[in-house]
Amino acid sequence: MKKRSRGVVLAYIYTAANMVVGLFMSVFILRTLGKTEYGLYQTMTSFATYLSLFQFGTGTIMTRNIALCTQEKDSSLSVRKNFSTVWSITQILSAVILTVAVVFYLFIDRIYSESLTPVQISTGKLLFAIVVFKMIFAFWTQTLNGAMLGFERYSISTVVSLVFLALRTLTVVVLLTVRPDALTLVITDTVLEIFVLLFTVIYCKRNFDVSFSFRYFDAGIFKSIMPLALALFLQVIVNQANGNVDKFFIGVMLSPESVAVYSVGMYIYTVFSSLTTIPISMYMPQVAHNIKSGLSSEDLTQTLIQPCRLITLIGGSVLFGFISFGKVFVKLFYGNDYTEAWLIAVIIMVPMFINMCNGVIVNVLDVLSKRYVRSLCLLGTTAANIALTIWWIKVWGIVGAAVATAICTLIGQVLIMNIYYSRVLKIKIIYLFRKSFSGLLIWLIAAAAVSAPLTYVIKNLWLSFFVSAAVFLAVGSAGILLFGLNKAEKAACSRALLKIRHMIRK
Repeated sequence: MKKRSRGVVLAYIYTAANMVVGLFMSVFILRTLGKTEYGLYQTMTSFATYLSLFQFGTGTIMTRNIALCTQEKDSSLSVRKNFSTVWSITQILSAVILTVAVVFYLFIDRIYSESLTPVQISTGKLLFAIVVFKMIFAFWTQTLNGAMLGFERYSISTVVSLVFLALRTLTVVVLLTVRPDALTLVITDTVLEIFVLLFTVIYCKRNFDVSFSFRYFDAGIFKSIMPLALALFLQVIVNQANGNVDKFFIGVMLSPESVAVYSVGMYIYTVFSSLTTIPISMYMPQVAHNIKSGLSSEDLTQTLIQPCRLITLIGGSVLFGFISFGKVFVKLFYGNDYTEAWLIAVIIMVPMFINMCNGVIVNVLDVLSKRYVRSLCLLGTTAANIALTIWWIKVWGIVGAAVATAICTLIGQVLIMNIYYSRVLKIKIIYLFRKSFSGLLIWLIAAAAVSAPLTYVIKNLWLSFFVSAAVFLAVGSAGILLFGLNKAEKAACSRALLKIRHMIRK
């Protein structure tokens, strides 16, 4: 529990730092590269991201298998077999990614012939090739991070990410100042990713009894993880449709400038998504333990309440805060040309907030090897999302793409899956939502309702931003601390205050 709590705290420290630095870097990169070059960079990156379809969620599989081995106190040989099998699959999939990447590369000229100039296509192909190699290195690191999480080393990957964030920020700022182009950016990211991978490999070799050799590959383990791997493959298809199909079609049907505006909105959504995802991954070992110990569906529901409330508090604060003063935020940091990005982000964030509030249930599916059900249910809405995106881009431009994603999220990830959780897994969904929202949602809405009008009354952008943000934080914090916390949360706050007082006195 202490290690997980420390890991969650470190993860949020990293996310907060990444959010602040990411804001600065996105503005800096956009203004340094220019709208067209930045749009080209985003276009090629989103195109390359389709290759992640072939990653099959090896990081999640590694976490699950190692966590089950440690919970059941299996032999070191069993751990080696599980690690080696998943790592071997990662290498095979990397070869597949490279092969498909070559095919993608050959078709770039035809795909973007209407929206990009010949010079942009030539540059874009080089960007694409470098991004592919960076993606493969990041894929290997992700699999190894899954092993560390399975061994309940919750903090190390976050510490590495913090160091990476600092080095990347410093290096990119210096190099882009000297040579402001997208190639400099992707080369820098790739080199830094190699260093992260090397450190992660060395750490795993020195601290865990695992083998990177193919000789421990186990056909039985491979067969047992295939259903989850296929389910995660389908899940990635869904995620790609919701996150990158939009930018792909905007790049093909509109322009790099439109991709740039949409990418700002998606960056803000990505920050929101990162904040709400942290408790989900951190609670995987605990969920595995609870299910293996034979908890009833009612008792299991009770164990899910606290992480769901944490997600509601963090995600709700970001969502309603952004609804309140996000438009001013975008104007201040990105400029008036990007105001539409506020609407893009809000449209996608609202249904995803509802979905993520009980997102920790995904761990239950993983432990029970039922993730494929969720993936299959969402596959239909993914196809609908693609069709609606193409149609509504023609009608409403980039806003149409966001609306298509939002509607499909509501139907697939909120409506259909919560019915499944309730009827098949016997999790009390309505009760879980009620407990998750109790004392939190009402005060977040109230804070937004009080602070939002100030952005229209106060004309100075900086003053409007700081005053509305301060009012939102004051109203939301006061309401939640005084009236919104449950007994366990009040006790945790009291303990934290005592520790702070003790540290001050020292």
